[in-house]
Amino acid sequence: MRAKRAKKYRKIMNTYQLHYSFREPYQVLITSDCLRAIHAFSMPIHQFLENTLHGKVMPYITQCTLGKVMEGYSGKGRDGRPKYLPPPTEVPLRYCKHKDDEGQERGVIPEAECILDLIGGQAKGNEQKKNKQHFVVAAADWDEGIKDAKEKETAAQQRRKRLKMGKPDVDVRDHARVIPGVPIVYVKRSVMILEEPSLATERAIRGVEREKYKDGVGGAARGVKRGREDSEDEDDDEDRAGGAKVRGLQKARGPNPLSVKRKRPKMSADVGQVTTDDGSQPANKSKTKRRRGRRGKGTGQHVDGAENVDAVAVEAESS
Repeated sequence: MRAKRAKKYRKIMNTYQLHYSFREPYQVLITSDCLRAIHAFSMPIHQFLENTLHGKVMPYITQCTLGKVMEGYSGKGRDGRPKYLPPPTEVPLRYCKHKDDEGQERGVIPEAECILDLIGGQAKGNEQKKNKQHFVVAAADWDEGIKDAKEKETAAQQRRKRLKMGKPDVDVRDHARVIPGVPIVYVKRSVMILEEPSLATERAIRGVEREKYKDGVGGAARGVKRGREDSEDEDDDEDRAGGAKVRGLQKARGPNPLSVKRKRPKMSADVGQVTTDDGSQPANKSKTKRRRGRRGKGTGQHVDGAENVDAVAVEAESS
């Protein structure tokens, strides 16, 4: 596979992983036409599917697909099993149960209807079909891989006969594109191709992104974190908006009390009395510091005002 195509396929699968929760190993439903094309071009199933989907795969065939493959074969002898039917160890059988409107099992049904029923989740009424089981559909054209001209003409006659009887063959890929989130792989001339996401898939992705945009950038992630703040500010927002809460309005908050400079008490006219802004004296009066005098140059004693100077002079005369 070329690097450009591999990069494109990897990007497509990343889209399904991101928006539709696809995980490895991918469950691949293979149709009978795809089995015939894979065998005709000698393509190893696991290797080509893993290279196309860029991950581990688990291929399956349904009971209804097996019933279509075994049409015209007795199951015994040399021609009892078609050559393009892989062994159960390579492609296991997936059991499918189809029920009608009354809840009764229908048994084996046409292959296309079976696969569409599995990937559609058996929706009822007007319910939107969803690929809940995360299936990948691998299909091919009805004449892909038929190299013999006689076999191809026989297959074309059978298709025309079913069309006249009012039972035309249903194209699985056309109906699978209507269901969002269904990766489609098909074989064309010994090349396995992964289709781009269908219009239904892209429309569903745009709808989800539109809902996220309405909630705001990171709305889903910050919903839990902002829940407490919204509940605290609910009353203020209602009063401000006139009743209903308006998104985006925030409560006006004051400055951080730790960053505000404290008000200093004012000194009153009376010396030694400290008053606050309202005129009252604080409960705890701060003690005034005792002022120490300067040391004398000759005596080495403290001089504290005029009284200390007289004391020093008296002591000098007596000595």
